[in-house]
Amino acid sequence: MKLNTLLVISTLIMITAAGCRESMPDGIPGDLDTEEPCSYCHGAPPQSPHSQISNCYICHPSTVDTDNSILIGSGFHIDGVKQYIDIHPEEWEDPARHGYTFYEDTVYCQDCHGLSYDGGDSGSSCNDCHIDYIPDWKTDCTFCHGGTDNQQGSPPEGVHGETLPSDQHVGAHTVHVMESLSHNGWDCTLCHNIEYSSFADPGHIEGVQGAEVELSSEAGVAAAYDRETASCGAIYCHGNGDKSGATVIWTSPDPMTCDSCHGNPPPFPHTPLTDCVLCHDSTVTDTNDVDLSGKTHIDGILQTSLPDTCNECHGSEANAAPPVSTTGSSFTSDIAVGAHQTHMQGGSLSGGIKCGSCHVVPGQVDEGTHNDGNADVVFSSFASQGGLSPEWNSSTEQCDSVYCHGAGLRGGTNTLPAWTTVDGTQTECGSCHGNPPPSTHSSFTGCYLCHLSTVDSEGNILVDSGTHIDGTVQAEGDIHPEGWDDLTQHGYTFYEDTVYCQDCHGLSYDGGDSGSSCNDCHIDYIPDWKTDCTFCHGGTDNQQGSPPEGVHGETLYSDKEVGAHTAHLEEGDFHNAWNCSLCHTDYSSFDDSGHIDLTGGAEMIFSPIAGSSAAYNQANATCSLIYCHGNGKTDSDDIFWTSSTSMDCGSCHSSIPGELSGKHKKHKENNCSECHSSVVNPNDTIKDKSLHINKSIEVSFSGGGTYSSSNRSCSDLVGDCHGTEDW
Repeated sequence: MKLNTLLVISTLIMITAAGCRESMPDGIPGDLDTEEPCSYCHGAPPQSPHSQISNCYICHPSTVDTDNSILIGSGFHIDGVKQYIDIHPEEWEDPARHGYTFYEDTVYCQDCHGLSYDGGDSGSSCNDCHIDYIPDWKTDCTFCHGGTDNQQGSPPEGVHGETLPSDQHVGAHTVHVMESLSHNGWDCTLCHNIEYSSFADPGHIEGVQGAEVELSSEAGVAAAYDRETASCGAIYCHGNGDKSGATVIWTSPDPMTCDSCHGNPPPFPHTPLTDCVLCHDSTVTDTNDVDLSGKTHIDGILQTSLPDTCNECHGSEANAAPPVSTTGSSFTSDIAVGAHQTHMQGGSLSGGIKCGSCHVVPGQVDEGTHNDGNADVVFSSFASQGGLSPEWNSSTEQCDSVYCHGAGLRGGTNTLPAWTTVDGTQTECGSCHGNPPPSTHSSFTGCYLCHLSTVDSEGNILVDSGTHIDGTVQAEGDIHPEGWDDLTQHGYTFYEDTVYCQDCHGLSYDGGDSGSSCNDCHIDYIPDWKTDCTFCHGGTDNQQGSPPEGVHGETLYSDKEVGAHTAHLEEGDFHNAWNCSLCHTDYSSFDDSGHIDLTGGAEMIFSPIAGSSAAYNQANATCSLIYCHGNGKTDSDDIFWTSSTSMDCGSCHSSIPGELSGKHKKHKENNCSECHSSVVNPNDTIKDKSLHINKSIEVSFSGGGTYSSSNRSCSDLVGDCHGTEDW
């Protein structure tokens, strides 16, 4: 009877379906035109929250067959009761069974257990089992993922049990959520920018591939995660601090260090210092570790606190010059250290110099190119004194053309010192200038006599006076010893070293750097002292300037400086007075070049009348091969300059005619004046001294006659002499 009634009702429904179509509720999308009769009354399957599994027999085995056909004979279809059974297969309690199924289709569970999983239509709450494991399982993230390395719920494990960092579901989760050397633990919302209060919150589990990555503004406005490459791009927290961000691989096993995100130190314009705490004391500790307590590292703000003093970055408590350098070096062989301290502290030659002598000192640490890693050498005017153009050559590590190392001075042995040679070998008096300087400087080594404020009597620099290497040559004090006015003091010193005087009084002795002209005193003695030879020598026997006296006061004939000067310069029995130029260069002034040259006595430069072979021997004071002491046909043998023996006719040639050359021996009874009447008197005295010792044989007959010098013959002689004869 019951079966027949159901058949009748079913038939009636089918007959009237066309008329009921328009009146069906919107929630029942039945389609009377299909070949699927189940959908006439309810969806197949019904809409959510019903499970979308289409195998109805799983939950309704007493109503639907395995081929989804209605078991009409059971009488349970359209009987006013929903018949369903436990749909969970065997071992459903294993998370690998029902848990993973849940992640793939949450609605599958909600169909039976309700939207909040508290029982729903099934009357079986998920709490019944889950609470035994984790009481707050709905809100405790570790119920589904995480709980291995951390308790924030960050994998591992992943929702499917993933544990390897190479798996996208695990990756660097733990590194981010746990405190590390570089940051505090991050909140999950940094990368998953929706904070869920329960696993069942809408949108949390949507069945998509993996968790949604929705980066917060802290990660950067352009930050994004690429699931294909498992990488984060344009990420501020892995960038260099300028907000431009960087790209990092989420599953990379490589550990992160300071220079993974920014240089250590960053490039210019950042300082090359690696002591980060100097400028980031709110972020970094004294040991260069990130200070996690302040939570200022990777917080979107670059915290800087510039050093107040120079030696916070380089130098020491003593001064700001290295060591240490900005790179931490303390070795003088390092160009960044070099001779800094030698310059700053000074030594035996000078006091310390200021940094501004070689560098532009900034007003603050980040001014201009101060932090570009290069210590620019910009010399002050101090180094360029005297019109110099100083330069720093970093390749040779030397300063070139600097005043302070003697570039404008004379005689220095090392005016290009090596910056990194700091062993004392380059700090000697002779390094910058000669000791003493050459050329016009005095060769006297008692520097203190002229530089009283700079050097002491022991030759030590008076560093505290500040006058050494100060841009000025201090020449002061009475450098002349006691009794200097005496000729035997300053005069003799002058002959030994004329440059000594010129250094102070000038090349022309008119004052020079000293401002004291030699004229001031000398003119009182001899107005024309520069051109009057007797100011220095002579003036005793003659006024031509011929000794005595010599330049050192010599007066004895036996002194080489005196000798036969007077005999030559005064008219004698046999000659007129000779000029000094017979044996010497005739100078017009005492300071003519070559006049006083310290060669040891006056130079002997014989004139032509003395003979081309004439010579003077300083050692034994002899003249040799001298025409004027020869016999008229040959030059002389050695003549002693200091001999006091008087000379007569026979001193140079024989006074006996028979011993003379040519036909003299046939005229031995004749007086010299008979054939040389223009030169000799009958009494054998010289008649005309200008014709004697004149490099010419003067023949003039007292009685008349002619002499031919070309054929050396006499003719037309008068008296009892002879006729024409060859000499």
